[in-house]
Amino acid sequence: MKNVLVSILTLFVVKSYADFEYHKNTIIGGRASGLGGAYVAVSDDVSGAFYNPAGMTYAQSDSLSGSANVFQINKSTYSQAIGDRDWNRDSGGITPNFFGVLKKHKKHAFALVYGVTDYYKEDQDESYQNITNVSSPITLYSLNLHTEDSVMLIGPSYSYQVNDNHSLGLSLFYQKRDYQQRQYQHIEFSDASDEYTYKNLIKKEKAIRPKLGWQYNLNDKWVMGLTFAKSIVFTAFNDIQQGQKSASSTGISYVSSSNIAQRETPYETSLGFGYYKSAYTLFSMDLDYYYATDNTKVDVINLSFGLESFVNQKRAWRFGLYSNRSNSIEPSELTTAPIEHVDLYGLTLGHAFYTPTSTISVGVNANYGRGEAQIFSSSSGTTTLEKLNIAFVLSSDYGF
Repeated sequence: MKNVLVSILTLFVVKSYADFEYHKNTIIGGRASGLGGAYVAVSDDVSGAFYNPAGMTYAQSDSLSGSANVFQINKSTYSQAIGDRDWNRDSGGITPNFFGVLKKHKKHAFALVYGVTDYYKEDQDESYQNITNVSSPITLYSLNLHTEDSVMLIGPSYSYQVNDNHSLGLSLFYQKRDYQQRQYQHIEFSDASDEYTYKNLIKKEKAIRPKLGWQYNLNDKWVMGLTFAKSIVFTAFNDIQQGQKSASSTGISYVSSSNIAQRETPYETSLGFGYYKSAYTLFSMDLDYYYATDNTKVDVINLSFGLESFVNQKRAWRFGLYSNRSNSIEPSELTTAPIEHVDLYGLTLGHAFYTPTSTISVGVNANYGRGEAQIFSSSSGTTTLEKLNIAFVLSSDYGF
């Protein structure tokens, strides 16, 4: 059939990189990003609003903080997806992802924060010539694809120190998602016939996201943290418009549909431990569990580990390891495209420069995974999918 290639790619590219398949796409904050996101038992700055608001009460002073992924690179490679040729999806850009201010008063800490927890932008303009190992030989295949996807959180956070060992905290975020994908595909066959498809997909979503945290100092070296969170979607809009011309027709078919279906979000809990070996060395570990409430998703457990070591009072190195596992079901004979399942594993490296009133942190965050993708609309067959993501981080904190 001549429309095999069109069907395959039309279904596949609708899937978004930031389509809530992963729970740890962005590690917010300079110190937390250097520790691989293992921050639930630390959280002693304004970025703690995202990890464990209970930790903010242990901040050393009032502060102003901001960070950005100075440059990020995303690359996905689908093995032999177009005939016998690989298909690469690449993107890169600058993402300012966090800003916050924290104010302390006795045993209380108040914060107002803004963060971009997911961001992806893709522009592709590709052409493939003389594809012969398909059912109908293709002279030219052209693809134009533009995708933008972002998730933003903004809101207040509060922390209270109950006593010398216990603290509680609550963050209440307004969550907003905007997604749009436009794609145009054109195929010229060797018999001079042609096909093309145009698709425009829009998703918008608004939610409230509360996060409750508790932190407990076990002794002078060990700290434990525990959090619970869930995004509660209260409005959603999904719209798709598609036009298509087949090789056997001169007319154009057009389909348009929209709905306000709200997605089911997981229950999230995180348990963290911090071990202060000395005033110059910190080890941290987090275990994150996501309980799926949508039967098209699976439960996920992620682990992260961090190490911070001060060279002297003005400089510190940070290292981290973490997992970012997919919540998609694995492709099988019972599933239909588009489905992909790739678990990501990452490492972070950061360096911090301290002055009496400020901190500047720089670092890199990289993760990689290899799995399977189901992209054939009429087959349960899969192709190998590899993902590589790299982000360079810059963060600044000012205490006053």
